[in-house]
Amino acid sequence: MRKKSSIIYALLLSGLSGVLVAFSFPRFNLGWLAWFSLVPLLVMGWFTPPKRAFFAALAGGGVSYLLSVYWLAPVMTHYGRLPQSVGILIMLILVLYLAAYWAFFALIFSFIGRRLGEWVFLIAPFVWVGFEYLRNYIVTGFPWILLAHSQYRFLHLIQISDIFGAYGVSFLIVLVNGVLSLSLLRRFRSKRYFALLVGTAILIIIVLIYGAVRLKTVFASPERIRIALVQGNAEQDKLLSGAYVEELARVHLALTARAARFGSEFIIWPESNIPLNFSTSPVFNRLMRDEARRYNAFFLFGSVDVREKEGKKRYYNSAFLINPEGEVVGRYDKVHLVPFGEYVPKKRLFFFAGKLTAEVSDFSPGERLTLLEVKGHRFAVPICFEIIFPNLVRSFVKEGAEFIVTITNDAWFGRTSAPYQHFITAVFRAVECRRFVARAANTGISGIIDPYGRIIKQTPIFKKALVIGEIAPSTYTTFYVGYGDVLPLCSLFMVIFVLIYSLKRKEDKSAYR
Repeated sequence: MRKKSSIIYALLLSGLSGVLVAFSFPRFNLGWLAWFSLVPLLVMGWFTPPKRAFFAALAGGGVSYLLSVYWLAPVMTHYGRLPQSVGILIMLILVLYLAAYWAFFALIFSFIGRRLGEWVFLIAPFVWVGFEYLRNYIVTGFPWILLAHSQYRFLHLIQISDIFGAYGVSFLIVLVNGVLSLSLLRRFRSKRYFALLVGTAILIIIVLIYGAVRLKTVFASPERIRIALVQGNAEQDKLLSGAYVEELARVHLALTARAARFGSEFIIWPESNIPLNFSTSPVFNRLMRDEARRYNAFFLFGSVDVREKEGKKRYYNSAFLINPEGEVVGRYDKVHLVPFGEYVPKKRLFFFAGKLTAEVSDFSPGERLTLLEVKGHRFAVPICFEIIFPNLVRSFVKEGAEFIVTITNDAWFGRTSAPYQHFITAVFRAVECRRFVARAANTGISGIIDPYGRIIKQTPIFKKALVIGEIAPSTYTTFYVGYGDVLPLCSLFMVIFVLIYSLKRKEDKSAYR
């Protein structure tokens, strides 16, 4: 028989989980905490009626995301020029939205637990993964800091991402948390618990063995492309100053000259590094073409593109590719725009947020995924936060991308944890697709990640830097690329089935007396 928990007890347990989960991610980087971080939340859900569990978990999720996405408020106020109160309000709306996933997880966990008993701890991983998957799509999508991302440094563990995506790692973490929760509930003498304990241990061993095998498997071709990532460290506040633009151009040109001396065949500049439109600025256009010819190299860079469509001037966040002859041979227009950063969704509702994109007007999304080509090898260019969407990057690879180059401007985040949280998502895209990922960031983090998720090179933030390295194309097709989000979709169906089944069973009225 379970004792009904008080609201204070429930809030404390949920809040403790919130702190532990937040500390699992950069910059705290205590990834090992994730393996028991949800135990307080699960124990709370076991002792707490559904309605109370919902609100307690909402508070706990709020604590977790306040500690994780606090950086949104200064971004809105400093760069968006919004009043501090409005910036905080927008951050709190995002925190509340993300915390709602915790709340509904706890609601379902408590509801099922009152009808199916201990079996709910085995169902919990399916519920958690199902909600992580929904975060990709609801309200434009924001799969930031999934639970799996806390494990980016544990290479043997994350290799299963080429089958299940990052969701497989999240599933395993929640399963372990469930088993530990059962331990706290004194189920040591139960034969079913012993079988579950042994089964979980065997599963972890299988995952680690699989990881060891994959770490010795060759995925890329022997051919190498020598690349250079230019990190000019442009200060966001000065980008509208003409004098600063000239200084910035000199910095990038000097770093590019160094890259050429190292024999770079493919030179990559980040997103928004120089605030000139390649399509409308003859000086900038000529400069980039001349640089490509001078150094006999391919050039990739980000720029705002302005085009007329249906009688209206439209702005696109684009990546341009120039070949060694100085010809523009490819362009990709970003398809998944950043809400409030590149456009304002639901303008009537968020009328007060219009200032954030006033300097460049609203961007228009690209119409299709476009691959670019260097030395006969096609590659994808997810721009900025497009890299956090596993299904989007997977779609690029399914179209034939042999490696991935992501360009971004993380200057907006300042010296917060956000640049680090953003960077680690690329580790999982590399493993999921078994592709090299090259990341050029205006103020960092720039770096190269291999198909095993190993960070080969990495720059500090807010430093001028040049990364020289080699990447290899690959045509290997992983299960995840070929079949997609099988695990989270099965998880959603499992949750729906269990909920329907639970509705037909009687609630244990004595559970909380």
